[in-house]
Amino acid sequence: MNKIKSVAIDDEFMALEVIRHHSQKIPYIELVACFENAIEAMAFLQQNEVDLLFLDINMPDINGLQLLKTITQQPAVIFTTAYPEYALQGYDFYTVDYLLKPIEFESFLKAVNKAQHYLQLSSSKETAPSPPITESNDTTILVKSGTQIHQLYLDELLYVESTGNYVKFVTETQEVLSLFSMKEVMELLPDQKFIKIHKSFIVSFQHIAMIEKHQVKIRQQYIPIGKTYRESFQQIVQARVAK
Repeated sequence: MNKIKSVAIDDEFMALEVIRHHSQKIPYIELVACFENAIEAMAFLQQNEVDLLFLDINMPDINGLQLLKTITQQPAVIFTTAYPEYALQGYDFYTVDYLLKPIEFESFLKAVNKAQHYLQLSSSKETAPSPPITESNDTTILVKSGTQIHQLYLDELLYVESTGNYVKFVTETQEVLSLFSMKEVMELLPDQKFIKIHKSFIVSFQHIAMIEKHQVKIRQQYIPIGKTYRESFQQIVQARVAK
């Protein structure tokens, strides 16, 4: 794969400097432009296609989410924010990861590696002809990712996230990206163990550590509850609450 063409957008100069510094350490990242002004970035992106955005959400004039809605060919996105609650709003887009400021290099590298894997799978012609999931039973599913087939144990599956035309299976130990629709995943997973709480998320009920009005927590990840799913989810929760 060629270098990942990326753009960083943040109204804080020092935040952009951190991204520049981290990017220089990774040979397969090409940071083609940095913008403190979201309007200027929007004009650039309307004329130039890029693979990846490092994008702040909370910016003046036009925020990161509003900017994404103006882009015809949406790239993969790594959100960079000082406010984790803002990142939950970004899952309607091709979100690879979000980084909490101040951004450490280890976290930055991990997010970029996720983006590389996502982009490689997106451009791979080998994934399209064959079905991504070949078999399932009461305890495991087989998931195809590129040329590999992964056996995932349902008890270890934390959640499934939609990322554009693909879904990401997140387990205790790994993340597996596969060409699949959320509808097909719902038909595959046992509904007594898994529930769809957002158009981009299916979660394992047994791994939910905390439930709030608009989100749930699984491990260290906060996952949004979509408005259209909130009432039915609350009914299921109430039915399971110990009296």
